[in-house]
Amino acid sequence: MLRIAISPNNQFCKSSIEILRAAGINYATSSVCPITRSTQFPAEVFTLPYNEIITNIASGIIDVGIVGTHHLINKPAAINIVRTFDFARCNLSISVPNNVRYKNVEWLNGKRIATPFPDILTKYLKAKGVKAKVIAISNLSSFIPEIGVANAIFDLIITGSTLLQHNLKEVEVVMQTTPTLIANSQISPAQKIIFEELLVRIDALQEARGKKIVFMTAQKNEIEEILKIILHIGKPIIFPIEGTNLCSLQAIIEENRIWDLLQRLKNMGVTNIAISPIEKLIP
Repeated sequence: MLRIAISPNNQFCKSSIEILRAAGINYATSSVCPITRSTQFPAEVFTLPYNEIITNIASGIIDVGIVGTHHLINKPAAINIVRTFDFARCNLSISVPNNVRYKNVEWLNGKRIATPFPDILTKYLKAKGVKAKVIAISNLSSFIPEIGVANAIFDLIITGSTLLQHNLKEVEVVMQTTPTLIANSQISPAQKIIFEELLVRIDALQEARGKKIVFMTAQKNEIEEILKIILHIGKPIIFPIEGTNLCSLQAIIEENRIWDLLQRLKNMGVTNIAISPIEKLIP
């Protein structure tokens, strides 16, 4: 049984749950019980604060977990970083009230900055030569600058909607952070077999992100030029259509290129263009 830990915290948690469930680890979330068992995969899912995830994985109580990269600044040697995901990427930033005339980081000299991440902020300020008062607060309310407790805040900026609600603006991006899969470096052989199966599933999901499969019919003498235009990923599949000068083509392309390609393909006489999502992709 593989022991997996995630945190009940903001967008990171939601994205972590989504990728685990997409990988076949279906489990019931509960605010009462912090441990649930997957119904279709040999795994138990623990819901823990980030600091407890790291501590428990380092000690071997938990096998693997998902945390933000910003939680791994002082990573214990017993923890290995296995995968860094490309979803739920966000900034760890300094924000100030909208009415502040902020020019550069020197404005922070002599100011009070509230944050749940005092170590990261202190290191950043020292590197910039800024002398400010760092106020460590575990549950940071985004309206702190408005009530005079602090002149600025340092926290995760996920969508920016909270800043807008409280008349704040992001002024210094200290680092970008993203969900990261970590594991105990001495995971047992039995757990390792299960973990490797989980990685195959996760990698297939990650590989499919941002990609589509395109189907089309084109003249045989146009195929080579079409392949140059669509910048396909991997080896395309080409089927000659018997009794004609046509071919059926299947290829994987980046999703963000689709709309630019459609008119060009039509101008080349390509027909029967169909585009489908890819749920999982194993190169």
